[in-house]
Amino acid sequence: MTRPRPRPLLATVVQIFALFLFPGPRPAAAQDKPPLPRMTEVRLDLGFDYDRGWVQGRCRLTIVNTTAAPVSRLPLILYRLMKVAAVADAEGRSLPFTQSVQTYEDWDTFQANVIDVGLLAPVRPGEKTVIDLTYAGPLAGYVESMRYVKDRVEKAFTIVRTDALAYPTVGYASWAANRAAGLPSFDYEVTAAVPPPLYAANGGRLVSRERRDGLEVFRYRNLKPAWRIDVAVADYRVLEGPGGLRIVHFPDDAEGAEGIRRAWQETVSLYTSWFGPAGDAGSFTIIEVPEGYGSQADVTAILQTRDVFRDRKELTQLYHEIAHLWDVRALDPLPARFESEGKAMFLQYLAREKLEGRAGALEEGAKRVLERFRTALKEQAKLRSTAMIDFGRADLTDHSYTKGMLFYYLLYRKAGEERFLRAVGDVGRRFRAAGATSREFLDALEQALGLDLKAFYADWVFGTGADRTILENASLEDLVRQYR
Repeated sequence: MTRPRPRPLLATVVQIFALFLFPGPRPAAAQDKPPLPRMTEVRLDLGFDYDRGWVQGRCRLTIVNTTAAPVSRLPLILYRLMKVAAVADAEGRSLPFTQSVQTYEDWDTFQANVIDVGLLAPVRPGEKTVIDLTYAGPLAGYVESMRYVKDRVEKAFTIVRTDALAYPTVGYASWAANRAAGLPSFDYEVTAAVPPPLYAANGGRLVSRERRDGLEVFRYRNLKPAWRIDVAVADYRVLEGPGGLRIVHFPDDAEGAEGIRRAWQETVSLYTSWFGPAGDAGSFTIIEVPEGYGSQADVTAILQTRDVFRDRKELTQLYHEIAHLWDVRALDPLPARFESEGKAMFLQYLAREKLEGRAGALEEGAKRVLERFRTALKEQAKLRSTAMIDFGRADLTDHSYTKGMLFYYLLYRKAGEERFLRAVGDVGRRFRAAGATSREFLDALEQALGLDLKAFYADWVFGTGADRTILENASLEDLVRQYR
């Protein structure tokens, strides 16, 4: 299973806070299993049985052997209550398979249907294979392991997403082994057949919408290489915005959707004035989901919880997600994520200050974040002994939101607003096409700021000196004075 891309403060928080809920894997788990091949294309056809609460799916996976050895068997994972009925190759020949519900070896409260598919001939390194799976079964959430995954098949609201393993993916019953393989990157086409007046929403391009056998069939294709597939179904309305923006919302939240549209335009305009064009600010979809389901983003869409549509005070969640359009792609195998998540946390408060005229919003936000991080340090010995650069390897990336935000805040205070924003924009443009490792990013940021940051980086990124200071009950202004 791939961990959902988290965003604190938005349900951003995961609230997709799956990261806050996932236990740290045993280090040996990933070493016990062969490396995983990678999905490069997914074709998913979905139907729904609302009386039984079932998903009925057909899934075609194109898989490339990116390992160093021939692959003769494919390990797949699927939602725990769903069963595979048949597996075939690209020519329609049946493939042998077994399936069984297993508990993750390093996650006691998470179970999946583990499918082992035998291939008719081994796939050599660099070659690909195609398999077709037919599957079905109830979707009843994962609240015992991820509180926000309340996913169900109901006419009021249905969601199919990666978090619930609602379609087959390559993987083991091991969080560590799947995490070691990294996030997938694939093209997809997804169709969803739903009874009118329900609307099936996805972050890809709507290729077609047609009536078939009394059902409305929606077909989407991804706009950019994806790492997840989300399909939300409800009695939705669609508000079109500039540059291909689509806001898919519940009928009684039309006013909130208009507010989201204005906030999107204002926020993109603000960030563009600071960092230059993002290149990805158009052709984007925001899909409303009920509260408690967790806001989260992929490369061309945001699942946004209802509270943001109904309460302007929650717009920081949207500011956070939009900030990710200016992210530098992380090239580290297990990135720490402070460069992106810390920046988005910082910008959500700075954007509130600028867009809402809330003087002191950044300072207030930084103080709250400091107290959250201080509490975490007191409670977690592992966190106290881990440098931020190693948060990815240590499975502590949830703290990249908080410590990362403080990292950016202190740089902002140290450099001044104009120089800080210009430097962040320069670094983003430099690495936009190629991406960067954390160390490359830090070196470029130091150069762009024109400051000697070696001692600052030593305390905040490469060591734990800042953590010791925070544990001594240092205030925000104490930190500013120490690292000015």
